[in-house]
Amino acid sequence: MVATDNKLTAAEQSSAQAWLRHASMLVWMTDAQGIIRLLDGDALDSLEIDSALWLGRPLVELFTAYDVCPANLERALGGEQVRSLGKLKGRLLETRYSPLLDAEGAVTGVHAVSIDVTDSRRLDQVLNTVANAVSAETGDNFFKTLILQLQSALGADYAFVGALSDDQQFIHVNAACAGGEIIDNFSYSLATTPCADVVHGDLCSYPRDVHHAYPDDLLLKEMGVEGYCGAKLRNAKGESLGVLSVLYKQPMTETPLVENLLRIFSNRAAVEMERQQSAQALQSSERLHKVLSECNQALVRSDQQVQQLQQICNILVEHGGYPLVWVGSAETAEATEVVPQFFAGDAGSYLDNRSSLDRGLRRSGKCIREGREWLARFGPRHSTSLRTCLKVSEVRSRCRLFVREVAFIRCCGC
Repeated sequence: MVATDNKLTAAEQSSAQAWLRHASMLVWMTDAQGIIRLLDGDALDSLEIDSALWLGRPLVELFTAYDVCPANLERALGGEQVRSLGKLKGRLLETRYSPLLDAEGAVTGVHAVSIDVTDSRRLDQVLNTVANAVSAETGDNFFKTLILQLQSALGADYAFVGALSDDQQFIHVNAACAGGEIIDNFSYSLATTPCADVVHGDLCSYPRDVHHAYPDDLLLKEMGVEGYCGAKLRNAKGESLGVLSVLYKQPMTETPLVENLLRIFSNRAAVEMERQQSAQALQSSERLHKVLSECNQALVRSDQQVQQLQQICNILVEHGGYPLVWVGSAETAEATEVVPQFFAGDAGSYLDNRSSLDRGLRRSGKCIREGREWLARFGPRHSTSLRTCLKVSEVRSRCRLFVREVAFIRCCGC
């Protein structure tokens, strides 16, 4: 189940804390006169501070050069423990000043540790914003809200979440947005895409030039995508369920933040996707039992084959959820035509085009020739994939013996 409050789950908190442990730090030390004796840390590069230029100089000068108030240093030199939060070169630093005391308690200097909390504050803000937004959502609304929030928070141009097909060859998108607007769902082949590496790996991230890394992914070129990040959705068994991705027309500027947020929220998306698939499987099972029950009753109520076949078509549309069901006949084993006899649902021009079907090439022809159930899938050229299932059934006529082929056609909005 999806969380029903705005608190982060234990896994999300653990993931965020693991990332924050790598936050940049700056360590400095002065003597009693405030002269810098030590200046070190991995934050020097991001803050563009050359320690060699500042050693032996008053810390106040460094503060003045970087527009930092020196009052906290003065308080620490006065013997106070001081904690402050301020900006340096556009980065948010949390600094703790500790006075250095000699054996008699006199202040001999100040030791300070500054932690760059810019990214942690940003992560905390985005985590809580997205968590609050999706906390009460389930189903399609959950996915739509999630991608809209991620796109907005991360400044992405596109975002989507999609489920992996049964044959692991396609992604059927559950929700997608572009420019802050929900767009129609679609399906696409995994071949030659970065999403294939996500599904078969874990996380795939390209801050820039993703279209060069996947030159055969024409959609990336058409969309003008420069940066890409995608995270795998896993079920409770650790198996691939789908992907959660964001795409940029410009290079990504907050790559660590993007990667960690997708890792965190891919867990929530996976939980909801697995819950949704379980609910759909239960509905399908219930629908199947209903169809079988109604068909059995139809066979009992009438002994007329014509009535039975038409009633079965009606039942499959009404209770089975199929947009179109039809029954066609091939009069002899050598016949090259399958002629529609009964149907239910929206046939449109479909059956008109099927009045003469080449048995060697068409799907109905394969079904008849091979004498078995035949399944065909169409995608991702269409906005929704078309799934066609042709099922063979042998029916004996009271007047004359011949084989009739029963064909079920179903369109699935995957």
